[in-house]
Amino acid sequence: MRRFGESLSWVESGLQRHNGHPRLLELHAALLVKRSRRTEAREILDRLIAQEPTPGRLDLLGQILFDMGEPVEGLNRMAEAHRQDPANITLHNNYIFYSHYMPELDARALQARLVEWYQHRIAHLPVTERFDRNRDPERPLRIGFISNGFRMHPAGTLSLGPIMMLSRYFQHEIYLYSTSPESSADEITRSFKNEADNWQVVHGLSDRALHEKLLGNELDILIEMTGPTGNSALLAVARRAAPVQIKWVGGLFNTSVVPAIDYLLTDWMENPEGSEKTFMEKLIRLPSGYVTYRPPSYLPRVNSLPALENGYVTFGCLNKTHKINPVIAGVWAGILREVPNSRILLT
Repeated sequence: MRRFGESLSWVESGLQRHNGHPRLLELHAALLVKRSRRTEAREILDRLIAQEPTPGRLDLLGQILFDMGEPVEGLNRMAEAHRQDPANITLHNNYIFYSHYMPELDARALQARLVEWYQHRIAHLPVTERFDRNRDPERPLRIGFISNGFRMHPAGTLSLGPIMMLSRYFQHEIYLYSTSPESSADEITRSFKNEADNWQVVHGLSDRALHEKLLGNELDILIEMTGPTGNSALLAVARRAAPVQIKWVGGLFNTSVVPAIDYLLTDWMENPEGSEKTFMEKLIRLPSGYVTYRPPSYLPRVNSLPALENGYVTFGCLNKTHKINPVIAGVWAGILREVPNSRILLT
């Protein structure tokens, strides 16, 4: 957050010298969002869009509107951004991603949007079909994980424990590929590096170049952890880079609609019985949950239960505001009514 604050100061200084410069105003709005000053950012974007409704401006405004509790208008803005620039995969990914936060869209409607994404992004890609691997059942496997979240990120904190276990107690080669820029590295990144037999930063590679790099490492299993999100590897994985490819945590909110992804690691809570029909992947349901949370080392010790001292239970949801909608709020309200004097903390 400190870096965003410094960047904001630089941009505001630039605006004093170049008042009304469109690109500086766009950067100003984006940085205000990072500082949780969305009302100011919205006002800037409204003015810019009135002058010229570019796809980037519409997309950013759509995200802001989701965060401010206006998801219908937000998704409309994202849809318009996608219509204006259909070749832009980031805009298309954002539209698909945020569609999943609309409770009024049922599985069939979401499936239609995913099929459209597949037809535009995946269907035309060439797929590697032949892999020559040593079939000795006793040899160590070479297992690759590719993620944009090998850092302080939900995918990072939920995957570090299993990868540590795999690295320390099984005789396999672990290849970790980070699609995030090196500037995003932190303490958790260093933990991942320590567990990897081979660590590679592949940020900035084209989908074709990334696919070739993965092929060159002769992986037995590749586990995809980016999905259609920022710094995605999905188009490289769609070309198939290993005999067995698996989707796991990270950019996971529905089927990948990628035929080259064979399996999805999940559990019975995430994917209850009957959900198979909407997934292209074969579901592998782990018995005790498909992820484990490993807290960072700097967390303080767990204290005594606050409810014992307060006399009431406090629930909490520390999450992005665009994930909150009337349906979720109604469920929470029902829980609060059932637990006398309880309250909820949202941040």
